[in-house]
Amino acid sequence: MRTEKNNIKLADKKIMGIVIEDFFVMLLDIFFYFVVAFIVLSIRPSFNEKLSLRTIMLQTCVGFVCLLLSRYACGVYKYSKTGDRITNIFRIIIADFAGLAVFYIAQHLLNYADRIEIVTQALVIILTMVLSVFVRWIQYYRYKKSIDLTDVIPFSPPDISELEVREVSNALKSGWITTGPRTKLLEKRLKSYLGSSGCVCLNSSTACLEMVLRLLEIGPEDEVITCAYTYTASASPIIHVGAKLVFVDCSKETGSIEMDYDALERAITPNTKAVIPIDLCGIPCDYDRIFEIVNKKKDIFIPNNDFQSAIGRVAVIADSAHALGASYKGRMIGSVADFTCFSFHAVKNFTTGEGGALTWNHIEGIDDDRIYKQLQLYSLHGQSKDALAKSGKGGWEYDIVGPWYKCNMTDIAAAIGLAQLERYSGMLKRRKEIIRKYDNELKPYGIEVLNHYSNERTASGHLYITRIPGISENDRNSIIAELGNRGISCNVHYKPLPMMTAYKKLGFAIADYPNAYEKYKNEITLPLYSTLSNESVSKILEKYIEVLREIGFIKNE
Repeated sequence: MRTEKNNIKLADKKIMGIVIEDFFVMLLDIFFYFVVAFIVLSIRPSFNEKLSLRTIMLQTCVGFVCLLLSRYACGVYKYSKTGDRITNIFRIIIADFAGLAVFYIAQHLLNYADRIEIVTQALVIILTMVLSVFVRWIQYYRYKKSIDLTDVIPFSPPDISELEVREVSNALKSGWITTGPRTKLLEKRLKSYLGSSGCVCLNSSTACLEMVLRLLEIGPEDEVITCAYTYTASASPIIHVGAKLVFVDCSKETGSIEMDYDALERAITPNTKAVIPIDLCGIPCDYDRIFEIVNKKKDIFIPNNDFQSAIGRVAVIADSAHALGASYKGRMIGSVADFTCFSFHAVKNFTTGEGGALTWNHIEGIDDDRIYKQLQLYSLHGQSKDALAKSGKGGWEYDIVGPWYKCNMTDIAAAIGLAQLERYSGMLKRRKEIIRKYDNELKPYGIEVLNHYSNERTASGHLYITRIPGISENDRNSIIAELGNRGISCNVHYKPLPMMTAYKKLGFAIADYPNAYEKYKNEITLPLYSTLSNESVSKILEKYIEVLREIGFIKNE
């Protein structure tokens, strides 16, 4: 825990260095002005031969004051980010011409009988401006050169190999690029990989979640519960279908980002139709506890359709956007919850550029093929045949059985997914290696991290969340900014939804979710991806520890 004495902002240190440099630059500007004025007045005596030395010096000083004031007014000497020095150049140009106008007005207001010609003063100011701009350009160039963008470690680039390139090329050359054989093959292979009863690939995890809610006919007067500590994609589909969104806080327990299961149990009412637990960072939730809760509450459950009746309790719809490849007590995530939604967005472990998959466990009394066909209808305008089925000989005719949605996956996206799946075990292994390195270096310093791997749960290693005990939200933001200055791109996962404008307008307030805010305010997510080199991992750790030592969180040994 840091003391108040050591609560030094990194931004303040950065500002101090730049302010000192800018002070010397300002002195250089003053030097430039008077040197240029002396030279110009010496070279152009014919313009000033009637003026005394005292008048020349006095009016030169007046010109200098006008120049300095105009530069201050335009913010030339105010602190700004080092990278904004290019903007400062334009400020100088505007300020100096304004200063020239002020000087001209000042001469008339002071009612000098003898005046330095405006052409002479203009020459002084313009030459000074050129020299000042030159100095700023050198500053900007030095700054730009000091931060080589090729040395910046990105936060989460996709892992794309020649295999993906080849698969996409083959898809393009095949003549079939929309939903077709590759999408069907990816669904089949994911179903086998996950051990689920069914799988459908769509264009996002968000679409997957909304389609489940529509399959269960959840809508107005119904309630769906999820955690306040998540991304909007976990909650917005509930609003899309017209149901009531119910947030519960996350656990207060250190090292946990799961929802508060006791709060979940209290939140279930006769109107509750589904709960959406979130496998944040790819770490599986406590599904035994979740199923214990929904089974305990089954006596108050009121079903709306035959799917809900067959389930016989509140449905468990897992937001496993991060968790492809994770497992819970020996079962793959995707075969644990009633329904599971995965994301294949560009920043995910497994990507199709944009995309997602929905899997489900068999529901007694419901044919799995019926679920698959209904989801296909929902995803393609309610059209009874997809493009592949229509392409058969004489197969043009189709029906529209419902005015539904458009969220199918294309074969181009599926081609990327097929290649990714071939390489995925190696990608997960590399993520695990990096997490072990992070854990070994950071935990001894008192930095809070999550437990990704245990006897009961194996994570997919999607995000590496850290928390710095005792720091404020502003401190956290300063640390992230400073790491950025040192070539490390970090992130925050997540800003709780009750802090977001859209959810504030719905009546949610972060004060009602204190645990979520406490988890958020000191959270920093470090880069974690399968192409991250050992050298980059070492640099990330070095810079992170270095910054934490500078703010006093880590004491010098």
